[in-house]
Amino acid sequence: MFCSRPVFGRKWRGHSPEYVLKEIEHLIANYGVTTLSVLDDNFTVDLDRAEKILDGIISKKWKLDIYFWNGMRADHMIKTLAAKLKRAGCTAINFGVESVDPDVLSFIKKSVSLKQIERAICLTRQVGIRANVFLMIGNPKDNPKSADKIIDFVEKAHVDDVHLSMATPIFGTKFWDWVDKNGRWLD
Repeated sequence: MFCSRPVFGRKWRGHSPEYVLKEIEHLIANYGVTTLSVLDDNFTVDLDRAEKILDGIISKKWKLDIYFWNGMRADHMIKTLAAKLKRAGCTAINFGVESVDPDVLSFIKKSVSLKQIERAICLTRQVGIRANVFLMIGNPKDNPKSADKIIDFVEKAHVDDVHLSMATPIFGTKFWDWVDKNGRWLD
């Protein structure tokens, strides 16, 4: 259902920790960068790599404000990672939650539970990192009660910011195919 796979391919390819650290060092030395917005759509897909990058930032004592703008999977967040992110300078993380309705999560094949999402937000906030979420409305299986569940979730989980968007079919995705097959296009 997700857009990045058909657009960028199914195989994840990441630069080595050494390469990433050299890039950051170049930005600091040549441009005086103090804020780093990480656009990797899943920085923690390779936890060992992520930790090596964070360890490198910490050991070099760079003073950075790091913001994971493009999302991080909630089921990859553990207490030690949250603490390391904070020590490296992380100020905010956007979690790709998409929906808090179990029926919608199942339909879009999001393999993260609400309990994992709530735990990730709690761990993040406990170490002093802002916990933001990406949510979508308008998915198949959404209904007026889904919107109520979003409001309840945001209040209960103490989310710092909510980035709400419409579920948008993108050509080449399973969502596009579903909308087309089921005649759900809006005029």
